[in-house]
Amino acid sequence: MKRLTHKAFAVGIVFFVAFAVPFSTSAQAVTKTIQVLPPGGVGCLALPVTSVVPHVQEGELHSFDITVQDPSYVAVLAEVGTEAIPFRYMTRFNHGGGFIRHHIDINATRITNPLSVSLTLLSSPVGSPTCLSIISFSVSQDGQVLAPGTTSVGSPTVTVTSHTVDTTAPRGTGAVPGKTPVATDTATSTDSSPILKGAISRIKGLCDGNGALQLWFLLLAVYIVIAALTALAKPPLAQKSVALPLSLILAPLVLLLAFWLLAPSCRAEGWIPAVSIMVAIVALLVAFREQNPGLKIISLPPAKPSTNTPAISKSTSPVPVETKGNQPKGK
Repeated sequence: MKRLTHKAFAVGIVFFVAFAVPFSTSAQAVTKTIQVLPPGGVGCLALPVTSVVPHVQEGELHSFDITVQDPSYVAVLAEVGTEAIPFRYMTRFNHGGGFIRHHIDINATRITNPLSVSLTLLSSPVGSPTCLSIISFSVSQDGQVLAPGTTSVGSPTVTVTSHTVDTTAPRGTGAVPGKTPVATDTATSTDSSPILKGAISRIKGLCDGNGALQLWFLLLAVYIVIAALTALAKPPLAQKSVALPLSLILAPLVLLLAFWLLAPSCRAEGWIPAVSIMVAIVALLVAFREQNPGLKIISLPPAKPSTNTPAISKSTSPVPVETKGNQPKGK
């Protein structure tokens, strides 16, 4: 009985130290979240960032892990210093409880000053607005996570409560085994102009090489999902309002074509606009499948007969008029 009591007491102490004691760290990460679709809305909440773990060896950054507490977000863009990292170098791990760890592999990058790092994530769950989040931070030579824009190691210590998540990176990814997760203090901003400018600059940086084609594959996949959900909705959205399916299908198409025209460096293949237009046409035909394709002609009520109908005059044959004159006498 005493052994069981001692074991229970020890387990309680471990849980108290693991979860009740605040985790002290000098790391800071700034998260900016905006609503992309429908544009101009404020329906996107701040993305909770649980941990940021840079993997540094001999003053070089080889990879980093970012854990967020929202499984709907997917990492699409990353930037280390001035180098853009395509999303094919990103791996997503589900740790349960809504915790998702994004592992990003990069080429070994020498850290001379605190190195700026950012990760762009996209979320578009069904029935919710499309949200864009950018997580920014800096990494020092000794592997500390600093606030973005820090020029020297010496940022103030921030005390936060962290949730313990297994962040051990798989072998072969350049990660340092046994790295302790770093809790982060998250700041949120709703200023959309700098965020959009930064996102556009990062997108342009990914258009080098095969990155443009992969980016368009991702954009087309998102558009096909939006068009399919709109066209196959039950009951059809066209029964409620004709403008609703039109806006949901044509608005993203206009954005795709505008991006194609305004970003020449990101043009991959010439068939991409044609595919986008074909997807829109098919989605519109399916969305309005139950509508009468013919024009509805306004039927006028039948004319009522008039009560004051004039009498129809009967024409008479002309009466022969007998004229006086010399008539031939009969013999």
